[in-house]
Amino acid sequence: MLLFGGLFTAYIVFRLKFPEMFHKDFVHLNRVLGAANTVVLITSSLTVALAIASIRKGKQELLKLYLSLTILLAGVFLAIKYFEWTEKFAHGLFPGTDIFFSLYFMMTGLHGLHVLSGLYWHFVDLVWIYLFPMLYLIG
Repeated sequence: MLLFGGLFTAYIVFRLKFPEMFHKDFVHLNRVLGAANTVVLITSSLTVALAIASIRKGKQELLKLYLSLTILLAGVFLAIKYFEWTEKFAHGLFPGTDIFFSLYFMMTGLHGLHVLSGLYWHFVDLVWIYLFPMLYLIG
């Protein structure tokens, strides 16, 4: 939580300091893919909650189904990130391009790493609820 908190703080500070650069870079982000990832993550949060409810009720088959769906959705999230990042790289936009893209790649990459762990699932979804509008919607 502290790591993401520090990154959010850095984003806000640099956005206030360099508003023109952030607006110029913001237009390179694909809001459709960002919105798709938001739907995928919220859905995955639901499947995790349903899996937990299933195990509490002793319904092992439902647990397997919901966990399988959660893993599938994690893969979809990472696949979307792959296509999104590939598009950025093809246009010469890399983590060291400027402060905006350094923060963008660091925050979304760190988020992607956390998607690989079910222990943080709801936390990761909560973080994305803030990342999506901050990076994709506020120009």
